[in-house]
Amino acid sequence: MGGSICLLVSFLVVAGFIVVLVKYLRKPSYHGQGYDKLIGRKGFVIRASQFDGDMRVEVGGENWLARGEGRHGFNSGDKIVVKSIDLEEKVLLVERLDV
Repeated sequence: MGGSICLLVSFLVVAGFIVVLVKYLRKPSYHGQGYDKLIGRKGFVIRASQFDGDMRVEVGGENWLARGEGRHGFNSGDKIVVKSIDLEEKVLLVERLDV
């Protein structure tokens, strides 16, 4: 009886470790030093701001703060491409794609 409990506990610990490892490995690694991987990636505007020019965009399945380049306003749903990144503020600088 004691051996089967030990085996069950060991199995649960290993299974939990595998679940955590898989979730970690499947997450995009843009945070930290991988920001350059975002340049040239395409996405879309989730929420545009009419006041300060900041907006929320989705790129690579993640939600980012962004600012538009150029004189054109952005609307929710607009397709964008990442042109550069302000690393100090961690803001994507994006341009609207003409489709």
